[in-house]
Amino acid sequence: MTTTKPNKHEQKTQETRARLLLAAEQLILRNGYEKADMAQVASLAGRTTGAIYAHFKSKEEIFLALFDQSLERKRQLVDQLLQSAAPAEVKREHWRRVLIEISKDRDWSLLLLEYKLFAIRHAEAQEQLRNRIRRLFGGGADSIPQRMLESTGNNAKMEDRLFAVQMMQPLLSALAVECLLFPNEIDEPTVERYLLRIFDCML
Repeated sequence: MTTTKPNKHEQKTQETRARLLLAAEQLILRNGYEKADMAQVASLAGRTTGAIYAHFKSKEEIFLALFDQSLERKRQLVDQLLQSAAPAEVKREHWRRVLIEISKDRDWSLLLLEYKLFAIRHAEAQEQLRNRIRRLFGGGADSIPQRMLESTGNNAKMEDRLFAVQMMQPLLSALAVECLLFPNEIDEPTVERYLLRIFDCML
C-alpha cells in the first residue's frame, strides 16, 4: 500500500501542530495546567494566537490532543515489544518491560495528574477526561488492557483485572511525584523493583 507524501502546506500544518503541543506540554509542566494559557502556548511555539485557534478551540482540547498523542506512542511501544512474544510467560515478561518503559515517561504522568486535579473542579473537563479513560480501559478486543490480560495467565475476573490495569496509571503519577521530591532516595532501580512487585501481585 502506497502513502501519499504530504505537500508543503500539509507539512507546515503538521509542524505547527507539533510545535504547539510541545509548547503546551512544557508550559503545563512548568507552571501547572490552570496557569498555562493559549497566548503563552502560541508565544512559546513561535506562532500567533490566531494560529493556535486554527488548530485547537481551547486549552482542554490541547490537553486531550496530548493525551491521544501519548496513547498512540504507547500503542506503538506495545506493538514493538509484543511482536516476538508468543507463550503466556514470554508475554508476561514483555508486559513487565512495557510497564517499566512507560514509567520512564514521568512528564506524561505529571501532566495527567495536573489535568486530573483541574478536572475534579470543572465538570465539563471532568467528563471529557473520564470518557477518554473509559475508552482506554474499556477492554475492547484491541485495547492495551485486553491484550495485556489475555497474556498474563491470570484467572481472575476480567472486570477485576481491568480495574487492576487502570490503577497502574495513578501509581505511576504518584511515583513521578515522589521521585521529584526525593531524587536522592528514589532512584530508577528502586522504582523498577517496586513496580514489578506490584505488577506481579495485581496481575
